[in-house]
Amino acid sequence: MSHKIHMINLFTLTACPMGRSMGDVLFEISEHYEDIQTKIIYVELNTEATNFYRIKKNPTLLFLSNERKEIARLEGFHETEEVKNLIDQINQNNLNISIVYDENQVSSETYTIYLYKDNNIAPIEINYQYPTSVKAPRITIINLLLKANIDGYYNTFFIMLHCNLFDLHARKDIYPLIWIANLIISSV
Repeated sequence: MSHKIHMINLFTLTACPMGRSMGDVLFEISEHYEDIQTKIIYVELNTEATNFYRIKKNPTLLFLSNERKEIARLEGFHETEEVKNLIDQINQNNLNISIVYDENQVSSETYTIYLYKDNNIAPIEINYQYPTSVKAPRITIINLLLKANIDGYYNTFFIMLHCNLFDLHARKDIYPLIWIANLIISSV
């Protein structure tokens, strides 16, 4: 059976450094193979495509035929020359790949974030449900912390993101917490 690559999709996460590097590789590929279309698909923004193609790892390059059927995939980071070699092998019919991937499953993980309650740091467990098989624990925990708004707890990151500067200075009860959050942010 003859396969020719018509499109290459990069599946990655919006905040993934390795995915950005693979985006650079994909750009170089698009300049070298002008007849191959390229596209970046962000896993957390397009779960439908991620689940349709059964993407399991971040980042993943998916090589598609004209009919949008998978010919091959590369998971993880790969240098431009490695990708070019794979494209040439496939387009010359020197490579036959037939791997069947299991359907993606919704999965969940429990994360612990720390908020203030009564001027003490308190651990809060949050169960997060991933809509795809691709997991991003570091990105997820940061997003959970930034968005956490739980009655009875102070989340200085949430407050700083959702209040203007005037409102923050008027909140004398949380001013020490804001100072600590600023100290933590500036030391990163």
